[in-house]
Amino acid sequence: MRAEDEPPAKSLEQLAARQAETRRKLAGRLRVLMLAPGAQRAAHLHPQAPRLILRHDGYQWTPLAAAADYAAAQQLLHGPPPGEPPAHPAGGTAGTGRHRKPA
Repeated sequence: MRAEDEPPAKSLEQLAARQAETRRKLAGRLRVLMLAPGAQRAAHLHPQAPRLILRHDGYQWTPLAAAADYAAAQQLLHGPPPGEPPAHPAGGTAGTGRHRKPA
């Protein structure tokens, strides 16, 4: 190999920097794999199929947890669903907002 055929060192440094940046962005990310026969497809096609939750460690995807179905996987990823909004008072006190008619 001739010296003029070798890539410049600067481009190799740029490549290494881009790869390091990609690893840094992926580190800690989670993804879910559906454990059902066939190709990975939309989650709504097999909501009862078990799921495997993977976490990226900066170099590869490693297993983190298993979930029984789609709902359980979503709960592991995003936490429990928010509670119901507070109910309005039963007495129905008169509001003071601008949309209310004056009494």
